[in-house]
Amino acid sequence: MKCAGPHRLRECPKPKDTPPKCLHCNGPHMANFTGCPKNPVNRRTFSEAPENAWADPAIIAKIKKPPTPAVEPNPNPSTQFIPRPVQLTSNANPPIQEVFFKQMSQMMSSMMNSWNAAGIKNKIDQLKYFLLDWKPDILALQETHLNPGDRLKFPNYSSYRTDRLTHRGGGTEILIRNSIDHHPTPIASTTFENTTIAIHLPDSTPITISSIYRPPHGSISTLELNNIFNSNSKCIAVGDFNAKLRAWSSGTWNSNGTIIHDYICNNNLILLAPCEPTHFPNHSNNPSTLDFGILKNFSSGDANSINALSSDHNPVSFEIDINVNLPAISKIIKTTNWSKFKQIMSTSLPGNPNIQSIKDIEKAIMKLNGAILTAINLASRSKLINGNYRKLLPNIVKKITLHNQIRKRYITYDPRYRRTANRLTNQFRREIRDYDQESVKEWLMTLNQEDNSIYIAAKKFSRKYMQIPPILDTDGIKYTPLGKANAFKYSLENSIQTNPEPYDDVHIDEVNRAIRRYIDNPKPSSSIKLTSPQEMLSFLKRINPRKATGPDGIPNKALQQIPTDVITFITKICNECLLCNYFPTIWKTAHVLMFPKPRQNRKLPGNYRPISLLSNIGKIFEKIILSRLKEEYHDLSIIPNEQ
Repeated sequence: MKCAGPHRLRECPKPKDTPPKCLHCNGPHMANFTGCPKNPVNRRTFSEAPENAWADPAIIAKIKKPPTPAVEPNPNPSTQFIPRPVQLTSNANPPIQEVFFKQMSQMMSSMMNSWNAAGIKNKIDQLKYFLLDWKPDILALQETHLNPGDRLKFPNYSSYRTDRLTHRGGGTEILIRNSIDHHPTPIASTTFENTTIAIHLPDSTPITISSIYRPPHGSISTLELNNIFNSNSKCIAVGDFNAKLRAWSSGTWNSNGTIIHDYICNNNLILLAPCEPTHFPNHSNNPSTLDFGILKNFSSGDANSINALSSDHNPVSFEIDINVNLPAISKIIKTTNWSKFKQIMSTSLPGNPNIQSIKDIEKAIMKLNGAILTAINLASRSKLINGNYRKLLPNIVKKITLHNQIRKRYITYDPRYRRTANRLTNQFRREIRDYDQESVKEWLMTLNQEDNSIYIAAKKFSRKYMQIPPILDTDGIKYTPLGKANAFKYSLENSIQTNPEPYDDVHIDEVNRAIRRYIDNPKPSSSIKLTSPQEMLSFLKRINPRKATGPDGIPNKALQQIPTDVITFITKICNECLLCNYFPTIWKTAHVLMFPKPRQNRKLPGNYRPISLLSNIGKIFEKIILSRLKEEYHDLSIIPNEQ
């Protein structure tokens, strides 16, 4: 084994510091080195997947079938459908910019990535930059090795996890962009771990997305696969199935590969697998394809194995044709030229509108809202922010790539490659940490008190993003936004009710008589004091410019910039409302936001506090009415002094 001599290894007189000698090829390695070209015990390996019905274009054209609406097992097993394959390309490592701009130009496909992290805690920095570079719509993670108390958050992404609670290891997670409408749909399973969500796209049926991890030991249950693929008419399941078959993976096969193959054939699904291996085990020279996707009712797609991130599994990039436009990955900053806004508003509305009735009041308010919003749009400029995102330094990226290449070599048991790979791992982890610390330090040095940037930064760090969990309603758990909204609506209806009996009939009759006397004998004219442009201007100066807008969408900042003619226009509307004893309906409409009460169970709708956002112009009219009421009850001494 060490010196090519005719004796046992333990009897070899060769010193430890002397290089070994192979008895097969006389090379500088031990005789059991699997990289030796003359080693007789080397296993047969396949450089590429063999030809079969999954890759032959002629067979593809012959057996292509239209998608079926639901997964129903074929009652006659003698007539099975061969799965509809997708012609894959061998371009395993496309440039990041090419993939991204291809996606943005077509705008009809979804970029999805899947990665078995083999422990995510010490790879968060790498994954953060991977998300910035590839910008996937959805990222499915397997073997996260997280506990329920661990926190894992990434900017612009919502996270859904299924942690293993029995023992260490396993765990699945899905990261999805916040701009995509979605909700979690938990699916119970015992033969594999999964995290499942449903996404809602415009003018399209919901799509179920699952991140699946099947541990190496045991068999996959087709009944539990039915739970996923019967949940919707369109389904995508990606992850580490630990299923091998020569139809998609080189080398050996296992029973799970046969189960997956038969299930796909019987239900007319699509297997989406990369041409290159995705798994490079640490203790074996048998790379295989364990990470792939299964599609239901999708016409085409592509899969590529990416040489990135440090794990024994390569990330897999899926580009799936969903025939729907996805929201762009961007951030829009809107700046308004308030001088131009004043100039537009000065010619858009008359100072003295013609108002003769209640209907004219509503029309005048609609005209006012439309003029202000139009002026804001004409005076504003929108800037699309698509970067510049911080990217890893080129030398760090090269070290990660070199580490992955060497990792594929040290499975040949050559200790030199193992030491080099471990050294590179420690180097790029340390350099990523130093790079992040230096970038944060440079950003902190730019903050100051004069432009309030230091206070804005402190507010961002102290703000906690609260995601509303599934709400427990009387008829079950609500996951969708509409279901949660209805649960809150019913909760508010039940909590806001009339006072229970007993009633005071004498008091009720007295109130009814007073109301009838007031209606039957109206005053000839309203004696309430009317408002003026000066009073209106004083209220506008005191409003908070950062207050949230109501249903009309008019910010207080715009109300503080309106010219004199528009102030006169608003004054005329308020005076007509006072004369007619009328409060406009459009100012009674509000957006209701639900905020969780502190230290309460957030799954119960009754533990949320409603906050209403009304029209800012209507709030100013309320202040005018309040000032008149204060004058009235002060003159008449209606309210006792102790109140």
